[in-house]
Amino acid sequence: MIAKTGGVVCTWPMGHRGNTVSRMTFLDWARETLEMKNRLGMDHVGLGTDGGGALPRLIEGYRDVRDLVHLVAAMREADLSREDIKAYMGGNFHRVLRSCIG
Repeated sequence: MIAKTGGVVCTWPMGHRGNTVSRMTFLDWARETLEMKNRLGMDHVGLGTDGGGALPRLIEGYRDVRDLVHLVAAMREADLSREDIKAYMGGNFHRVLRSCIG
């Protein structure tokens, strides 16, 4: 529904370990982003802006936004393009915000 209305689903640096899916490293996070791209389209995937505070667990090596450079490197390793990364890192959020407030 979010993609159908032009919205963006955002991810955070929250680490989690599950039976079939885990996000504990930057590469896990990048691969999850690629999976979301494949399911929703890259126009509907973005970086969450409100998840850096009181998350119960962060991915390994993430301290604050300065560590997003490691996510970018992992996204390149996961074969996301520069345009995909640009969209994820703020382009999609900016598009939605602009459409809402002008």
